Amino acid sequence: MNKIENDPYILSEILLKIDLSLLSKDIFPQTLFEISEKPMLYPYAKEDILNFLNRKKINLISATEIMKLSNDYKNNYWLFEKALIERGFELLNEDKTDFAEICFRYLIDIGSKSPLVKEELIKIFIKKRDDKNLKWIFDNIEEQLNDKTDYHYFKSKISALKIKYGKSLFSNDQIWASFN
Repeated sequence: MNKIENDPYILSEILLKIDLSLLSKDIFPQTLFEISEKPMLYPYAKEDILNFLNRKKINLISATEIMKLSNDYKNNYWLFEKALIERGFELLNEDKTDFAEICFRYLIDIGSKSPLVKEELIKIFIKKRDDKNLKWIFDNIEEQLNDKTDYHYFKSKISALKIKYGKSLFSNDQIWASFN
């Protein structure tokens, strides 16, 4: 292990904490728990890693090591997100909608910007006729649409969700605004 990996204070303030302790190990695979224990960096952070390192006054050699490490930690987030999405779909196919909802909700809670996650939650809430949670997910969609950054070109897909499913929650003017 290099010096940076043994020096947790440098990245510790920006590491994402994943807690799956409340999930049933009968429903969720061990691999998901193992992935969740890996260090993760939130890939949608407002402050990029270069600004963080500059603010911390990290020297160039250490900064290079930290940049490599931060990429690994961001990849851990993507791996976790992918595994949880896949498990959510498996649970939907097994007609375990409540557990699938837990997967997709948790992804939103840890800041996933994925339109796929939001759409599956919308479908679940429509099926359950759960207006309170439909409003919650559409508020999340609005928040993402109002964000200046378009993460991985998701805004057009998020906007399409608002148009496709939001007719009962938004006025025609709000729906048309999504086209822009």
